[in-house]
Amino acid sequence: MVEIVFLIPLFTGVIAFFVPRPFGRPLLVLTGVIHLIMSLYLWIRRPEALFETYFAVTPEGLLSLLVISLLFFLISIYTAGYLKETEIRSERVFTGSMLLFLSTMTMVTLSDHIMVMWIAIEATTLASAPLIYTHRSAATLEATWKYVLICSVGIALGRVCYRQAQDPPPGRRTADKPFGSRGAPGHGHGHELCQPGLERPLPQPKGQDTGQRGAWCSPGDR
Repeated sequence: MVEIVFLIPLFTGVIAFFVPRPFGRPLLVLTGVIHLIMSLYLWIRRPEALFETYFAVTPEGLLSLLVISLLFFLISIYTAGYLKETEIRSERVFTGSMLLFLSTMTMVTLSDHIMVMWIAIEATTLASAPLIYTHRSAATLEATWKYVLICSVGIALGRVCYRQAQDPPPGRRTADKPFGSRGAPGHGHGHELCQPGLERPLPQPKGQDTGQRGAWCSPGDR
């Protein structure tokens, strides 16, 4: 099941908010090890997702996933030593946010639906915001809200631009399928369906019903 790769850090991330501080450090490293092993498993076996409509294993997603998993594993080892030497007032929040950040980043690489990807990218912003505000100073507070604002606006604009790219402007003609490919072989070759409002009817051969209804345009009308 593909979804287990991001569900594991999600589960351990929630646990990290409640366990004592010394237990969060090995939990961070352990999750990094398990996540790296599961990522390698996806690379080798290429299993099917449980929710195939929303998640899938793709070559570009696997490449990003392996890079993220390897980097997190190395960073988790460094972070465990860093937390021992540094006094952080909210270490449990820091550890839990790192694990949730790993979960959301993994979800981005495995998403196969535009809305799931958009939700996952927004979740990465929310999960990483507490990491910026770790030392709870005026400077980190300013950096946190600026980061959240800029990322949220950028992601929203990207979503709007993607939507506009998917929808052609009104009145633009599109070449869908050849007339002959939807029935009536041998009739209407080279004619394609027009955008509503720009069509003109084509004559039908006498005594033959092609089964087509609507209006079509010829290659010269494109």
